Amino acid sequence: MQKKVNMRLLGIILSAVLLVTLVACSGKTSTTAATTTAATTMTATTPVSTMPATTTSATTTAAPTTAATTATGNVAYSAASVAYTPYTGNFDRTFTYYNLDALSGSGATNGIGVERILKWAADDTNAAGGIVVGGVRYKVAVQNLDNKYDAVTTAQLAQMVVGQYNGKFVGIFGTGPTLAAEDYLSANNVILNAVIAASPLTIGAKYPLVFADSIADFAYGPSTYYPYFINTLGVKTIAIGDTDNDTGRVMSKGVHYAISSQNLNMQVVADEYYTPGTQDFSPLINKFMSLNPDMIDMASSQPSDAALFCKQARDKGYKGILATSVVMGDPAIMWQIAGADSTGYYEIGFFGGDPSAAYTAFRDKYTKTFTDAMPTQCPYNYEHAYNIFKAINQANSFDPYKVASVLQNMTWNYMYGSSAFYGDAPGSLYGIKRVTGAAVPLVQCTTNKNANRIMIGAPPS
Repeated sequence: MQKKVNMRLLGIILSAVLLVTLVACSGKTSTTAATTTAATTMTATTPVSTMPATTTSATTTAAPTTAATTATGNVAYSAASVAYTPYTGNFDRTFTYYNLDALSGSGATNGIGVERILKWAADDTNAAGGIVVGGVRYKVAVQNLDNKYDAVTTAQLAQMVVGQYNGKFVGIFGTGPTLAAEDYLSANNVILNAVIAASPLTIGAKYPLVFADSIADFAYGPSTYYPYFINTLGVKTIAIGDTDNDTGRVMSKGVHYAISSQNLNMQVVADEYYTPGTQDFSPLINKFMSLNPDMIDMASSQPSDAALFCKQARDKGYKGILATSVVMGDPAIMWQIAGADSTGYYEIGFFGGDPSAAYTAFRDKYTKTFTDAMPTQCPYNYEHAYNIFKAINQANSFDPYKVASVLQNMTWNYMYGSSAFYGDAPGSLYGIKRVTGAAVPLVQCTTNKNANRIMIGAPPS
């Protein structure tokens, strides 16, 4: 009987010691319970006014001393042709990356794709040994927070991440949500990986920790492909049509910047805006046709708007060149809406042939795993998250500024060919090296409901 009592007492003592040790290692209070080793979903529930600001270190917690799961981790690595050595050891703690994305509502299709692919990036990093900082090995976890693609919700979640969870590495999908949160995140020294069409509103010298996770930058597209339109197709005059909102107006400025910065021999004869979702483009088309431009560029228009404009412009007899040169288009949507009128429409994107065998393998792995189509941005979401984790490793620090200094100088070649950050060249629109550059094809819609690759754009220097 006395022996049993002693054994129980010993167990209680050991449990207490273990509990104290875990709390001491975590460096956090009960708020660390929200930091998990798997991707989960949260919504903002804490009033913003009650969230204290903080500028302390990145969110980490004690991790269970279990081996890395290479069986799940290596599937994306092998698909992306990323070399790694399988890690079978233990982890000391957990590092959490926070992703503010639309997991419900109109943006959920893209948001769920991002959620899945970030889990792959974390699994792959863990399969190769996780993150090692100061001799401590961290398991990477992704915490997905549903922002419903809403600016107010995104701002609330950003304050939750910083004030409640002490997060220092955050991802946001979309220009509007990014605009709502980036000032607060920047003031609290948070690295923001923004999945956006980069613009001076969202990236630049004012935001030294904001990186644009988008290979179709709004100035890059025209800068890369307008010379082709001018030199090969003989374009001398252009009319620009874009959405009547902050995004559209900034994108239009990017087109003007591309023309002026490269001294392109092209004249802008019209620069007009329309309401997104417009069903009758007649007033805009009539104005453009009265000016007889060689080319009409729908700039950053969404695929459905561009396709409807294309159909109506062709029906009215416009014979010039039609294009969307700022954001990636979708030939399938163009054909579905415009039919044969879509033939010859120019778009940028990875259609008419994948950029690499690794891209093909990655997409096939996605569709096989999740049994639905892969959103177009998923591969570079994967690349950027993986690069952030790699940059932390190389910096041997969670200090956002140290990580940023490593990240901005990284080059990689996973699925899109040679890629890097740009934007700091003399006279750059951004003045800071934070915008992704990669080789994005210019394609032309064809009658076979697909697209022909025209050329490959080299990433800006």
